[in-house]
Amino acid sequence: MLRIFLAAAILFLMPLSASGLQVVQLDKTMELVDLSRGESTFYKSSQAHRAFSSAPTNPARFVTDLEHVVRVDQRNGGSYWFYTSVTSVDKDLHWVLNPSNSIIDHIRIFIYSKSGVREIVTGHLHSREFGLGYGVSLDIPEGETVELLINFDSRYFSSQPKIEIEQLGHYRMRLGQSVGLVMLCFGVVAGLAVFNLLNGYFGRNRSYIYLSAYAGTVFIAWGGLTLFSQWLKDYSYTALIAPFFLSIAANTLFLIHFLELRKTHPRLSNLSYALVISAVFLAASAPFFPPSQYRIAYDITFLCWWLMATFTSVYCMIHGYKAARFFIAGYIGVLISGFISLPTILTVESVYNQNLVVFLVAQVLYLLVLSMAMADRLSITQKEKNKTLEQLYATKVTAEESARVANGKLKKALVKAEKEAQIKIKFIRTVSHELRTPLNSIMASVDQWHETNEKDHQRDLMGFIHHGTARLQTQVDNLVLLAETDDDALVVNDVDFEVRPLLEKVCLGLAGLVHEDVVFSYKPATGAGVNQLPRTLKGDAYLIEHFLRVVLENACSYTERGGIQFCVEWDRDESSLKVDVIDTGSGMSRTQQKNMFDSLVNVSRGEARASSGLGLGITICHRLSDLLMADFTMESEAGEGTTVHINLPMKPGTQGLAVIRNEVKHLGLVLIVEDNTINAKVLEQLVTNLGYKVDVVHSGQEALERLIAQPYSLVLMDLQMPVMDGLTAAIWIRRRGVNTPIIAVSVNSDAKVRRRCIEVGMNDFIVKPVRRADIQRVLERQISQAESS
Repeated sequence: MLRIFLAAAILFLMPLSASGLQVVQLDKTMELVDLSRGESTFYKSSQAHRAFSSAPTNPARFVTDLEHVVRVDQRNGGSYWFYTSVTSVDKDLHWVLNPSNSIIDHIRIFIYSKSGVREIVTGHLHSREFGLGYGVSLDIPEGETVELLINFDSRYFSSQPKIEIEQLGHYRMRLGQSVGLVMLCFGVVAGLAVFNLLNGYFGRNRSYIYLSAYAGTVFIAWGGLTLFSQWLKDYSYTALIAPFFLSIAANTLFLIHFLELRKTHPRLSNLSYALVISAVFLAASAPFFPPSQYRIAYDITFLCWWLMATFTSVYCMIHGYKAARFFIAGYIGVLISGFISLPTILTVESVYNQNLVVFLVAQVLYLLVLSMAMADRLSITQKEKNKTLEQLYATKVTAEESARVANGKLKKALVKAEKEAQIKIKFIRTVSHELRTPLNSIMASVDQWHETNEKDHQRDLMGFIHHGTARLQTQVDNLVLLAETDDDALVVNDVDFEVRPLLEKVCLGLAGLVHEDVVFSYKPATGAGVNQLPRTLKGDAYLIEHFLRVVLENACSYTERGGIQFCVEWDRDESSLKVDVIDTGSGMSRTQQKNMFDSLVNVSRGEARASSGLGLGITICHRLSDLLMADFTMESEAGEGTTVHINLPMKPGTQGLAVIRNEVKHLGLVLIVEDNTINAKVLEQLVTNLGYKVDVVHSGQEALERLIAQPYSLVLMDLQMPVMDGLTAAIWIRRRGVNTPIIAVSVNSDAKVRRRCIEVGMNDFIVKPVRRADIQRVLERQISQAESS
């Protein structure tokens, strides 16, 4: 009797022990419950699901005859069962039973309730209630306990299955968000594929073709993983994995062509081609591989591709190819996402599994990075060439215009000196030589630029152009300044300016003028003593800059070996700026010193001169020293060198100037007013390269309308324009109550024009041709002052 009782107890308790789980209670506070969490959850069966024509009568006793397993066999697949019981304690709640996290061929779900047994079939080879997911609706009456018996039968499990129950609304929301993100990624990938294909076809560029092929294979691979298998009713693993191999091949071909590995690194090119051949071979060999081995082959191929591509990009960047930095950034992103989601790369459920979404988004971002790399190399080359040609043409036009202006003023000045006929003839020869020589180098270099595509040759031509432009500007400035100082009505305009930037600008302007055997040293007073340079002084920065520049250029012209010292300090007691220029050049004899303040004088005479130049330096310095009330003395001995002493009386600045930082956090919107199209484009590119946004108009009337319609941080205003000139426009702008800083930009640099600009309300003045350093200094100072006020 006791044996019968024990046997009955064992049979009664067996279903409870077989389940391995307690009854799960569902209520409205639960949005998602993972039923498969824990060990010994699954049961392995030796028979496929097709061997069971109907549901087992007693599910709890049925699973006791099966083998308990901790994990399913992903590689070889098989038939596995899962059993649990759930109850709902709230009414009006709708649930979804969601077998997820893996590709599964057949999923058979038996739901045991009081009303009977309901069977639902889903899986990779079957239609699905929720499209891309395996979820099925599960309605549980309030207070009733139902038993769930689930059979997984598949050739291959991409990862360990999970069995989740979640509320219907929560499930749909999660699925909708993830599917929406996936669709957005598909749209971006498809757009990039079409865009690059068209660019490659019309531009005859294979890099675009390969990039389009890569985007296309990515689209097909992920589409087959999520959508195409449902739409086309093709559930083969070949359609799922093979396109991923083709995407690796297409990406490697793009890498080879974009980085020009065949020319620059033949060994890396051969390794890359070997990887391409291997990827194509594996894609074609898909029918001959079991799914698990095919998956392993893809993981190994992916890792080899990542290591090879990353090494190649780093190697190319180290050797000076900056465009490779885009590849490195992309590979880092792919690596991070790969660590997160590569183990589940082939799971359909991952459409709303965040790991796979991360990997898909990473591939889309990687495609965008590759497109940026294409734009960085292919587009910027053409843009730089066009910009350089525009700058060269604008420089040529400006140089010719400046030469015409200078020649006009020169003729007027020489009419007054009829008594110096012989000097006039020699001076015209000198001017012709000094103006045509740099102009010839500019024009010849421009012509040669169109005939060559060699970067080294273009770099040399650009150096010739820069040197010729600087030399031409120096000679033109000297001629204009000579004409200005002939005017007795010339008035000094005293404004606050920063001392150190002005001195540094003067020194930078000497590039190319100092002989190779000469050492130039700039020694500003530093420290906290009485001789320390103040940050700001009050004076005519334009005349002071030219004064110092002419003195230094004169020293460079007559010094062929030794050194040139440029010493500057502030005398607080005398309130003056003391400047010493000491050179070891040819010096001057006493006879030459007697005539050094006469116009148009060089130290030597005749066709073979000891130095180049117009012979205006000392004359201009003498006139500027009178205007600035400065002490200007020279000590010189023939063959021993020359020492120039300058004592400029000035007052410390009273207006606080904003500190200019290397990084401007808030760059503004700049309005350029220029009627010359070429000059407008050049100036627009300069300002844009400094980080500002730019609008361009071509007359003062348009500028007035723009400033009334919207605010601008700063205006760059040409003076001579049709319809309404710059001075008139400035007057009307101030009358309308617009306080935006206005900077005059003109080839007319005489004192009257500069004084008139200040009178009509302009804030600063820049002389054409404009240099990047000049415009950057003015823009940052004026915008900083406007923001601080």
